[in-house]
Amino acid sequence: MLELTDLADRPYDVDVWGRTSEPEWRVIASHTFAVLLEARFGGADALVKCFLASEHEERTRAPCADPADASDAEAWRSAAAYAARVAGRLLDPVPPADFVVRLKVKPRFGRTG
Repeated sequence: MLELTDLADRPYDVDVWGRTSEPEWRVIASHTFAVLLEARFGGADALVKCFLASEHEERTRAPCADPADASDAEAWRSAAAYAARVAGRLLDPVPPADFVVRLKVKPRFGRTG
């Protein structure tokens, strides 16, 4: 029997848009995407921090002013592309899968202190 760690305790959700003959593969792909990202970043908190930096750059259409934030945004883009390639293999190749991360509670972006 397949057992997956529930994403309910995470500060984010992953929506998967892709074609599959078996609906449970969409759940497995979502979970795989999340696990790969968390492994790359070392946990959910770092994942959210990098996601917010990337989202800020997309929204403003400009690189982050803080070099650490710009680095976080680039780390997000790289990790998300890798996780999408790997998890996307669990779904039909056409159309390509799309993984969308949604924060459950949106923290403020930016460095504090």
